[in-house]
Amino acid sequence: MTKLQLKYRELKIISVIAASENISHAATVLGIAQANVSKYLADFESKVGLKVFDRTTRQLMLTPFGTALLPYINDMLDRNEQLNNFIADYKHEKRGRVTIYAPTGIITYLSKHVIDKIKDIGDITLSLKTCNLERNAFYEGVEFPDDCDVLISYAPPKDESLVASFITQYAVTAYASQRYLEKHPISRPDELEHHSCI
Repeated sequence: MTKLQLKYRELKIISVIAASENISHAATVLGIAQANVSKYLADFESKVGLKVFDRTTRQLMLTPFGTALLPYINDMLDRNEQLNNFIADYKHEKRGRVTIYAPTGIITYLSKHVIDKIKDIGDITLSLKTCNLERNAFYEGVEFPDDCDVLISYAPPKDESLVASFITQYAVTAYASQRYLEKHPISRPDELEHHSCI
């Protein structure tokens, strides 16, 4: 048995014609030319091999087949609308897991002072993961982990196609013993890369 390829537009047109009992009125409601409405109806009836409407000079009346068919058409149209609404709503729902990578200090701060204050995140689950930088990351950029959604870092990302936003400036203070400085003098901050800093 060959399956019929039914088009949404055909079903919609049949439903509107049945409600208005007039092709001209249906065309006005649908916002398409009357000739196109007639063609869609004729194509559908030819495809299924049965008449949906009996035509008179003033109106269209559903045939017994059309009367039996209409509830199925309207049910399918309703289900299609429900599906479209579900997809549209799902796109705007807050759900899923968001993984945040950051250095240990920032992760500690987020977990203690930020996460529990976040409101209205729906069914979103926040996952915090530690990502401490290697020395070369400050010069070559930070690698973005595969499962990462948000990366908070002291250095820019290595992948320049990622969107990076500046959050804030911070101050760093370096300390050393007098003996160390006498043995390894430092005159500029960029010289710290040659020292074994903790």
